[in-house]
Amino acid sequence: SMLTGPLNAFPWVLNGLIESIVSFKRLDAFLSLQEFNPDEYFSRMYDAAFSDLDSEDNKAVCLQGVKASHNQNTQQVFKLEELSVSVSVGEFVGITGTVGAGKSSLLELIIGELELMGGAIAVANTDGIGYITQEPWLLEGNIRDNILFGTAYQHSWYAKVIDACALKDDFKSLPQGDMTNVGDK
Repeated sequence: SMLTGPLNAFPWVLNGLIESIVSFKRLDAFLSLQEFNPDEYFSRMYDAAFSDLDSEDNKAVCLQGVKASHNQNTQQVFKLEELSVSVSVGEFVGITGTVGAGKSSLLELIIGELELMGGAIAVANTDGIGYITQEPWLLEGNIRDNILFGTAYQHSWYAKVIDACALKDDFKSLPQGDMTNVGDK
């Protein structure tokens, strides 16, 4: 009878120990990563790679003949190739494209998150780059439930939302349209 409590707690202790080991392994892997060196990744704004730039151009970001990829250790590698872009300080730039076209990868390239395989990247201020990734947050259920977010379905309002967000073509490509299940299961 004195052993009942400790024996009942043993599975909980074992589970906590295993979770701790997994956490320590993840921390070790993270802390063992090579430190990012911006001087190795970025070129100087007016180096030979950017010989066509004048110091009066006041550029914020320049990419010249860039080749980059996410991770070459996987079988399917997404690459950006022969990319040349120049953005002036204060210039407003929009990046558009279909899903998987490389919009986020372009931004990750500029902040040094992609493996640079060729070309040159120059950023005027490597100390002041901020980037917030897009992380989808979906409720368990279907797409319509996520759009309505607990409100009652009203066809006219819903149709306006779908039109304003340009979701009609996306729904056509899904097997069950807006009734397709999404979110964590």
